[in-house]
Amino acid sequence: MRKIYPANCVSNKMPVDAARNEILEAFLRENADRSYDYFMWMDTDMMIRPNDVEKLIYYLDMHSDVDAVSALYVSKGSMINGKLKHHLVAFTGKPSTQHMCGYEFWHIDLPERVVEPVEVHASGLGCMIIKASSLMEKFLANYGMGRRYFWFDEYSEDMNFCGLMKDAGMRL
Repeated sequence: MRKIYPANCVSNKMPVDAARNEILEAFLRENADRSYDYFMWMDTDMMIRPNDVEKLIYYLDMHSDVDAVSALYVSKGSMINGKLKHHLVAFTGKPSTQHMCGYEFWHIDLPERVVEPVEVHASGLGCMIIKASSLMEKFLANYGMGRRYFWFDEYSEDMNFCGLMKDAGMRL
């Protein structure tokens, strides 16, 4: 049976970047014995179907070269009259001054279902599953403990974290 580390909320009064840092540090310490298979971010404002998490884990299991997967990330304002109009799919990694957070991104009209995953530079962490082994062997080996993994600047905290994962050789 697979074991998933749940990224629990530490405090609703703590800034999100500090809370994410604390959660990740706790995981890195607790997983020193390699007892977890996956680390999962799940924000409280995400809407997912019951089997979405299983599908993401299955994709990771079937693709040994992929380190993290994210569900389609719903962009704010995408609900019109109670119906989803489009998703923020992902950041492509192509720099752009015309788009969100300095990176090009795609909005798509929703088909019945999206079937083809794409490799991205960054994605929101609202529903992301990361292989625990990748965090321990690539991320931790590259960055160590006791540093800021999340911060806000002209980019959001999740974009910056994804950039660190990519720089550590991880595939998203």
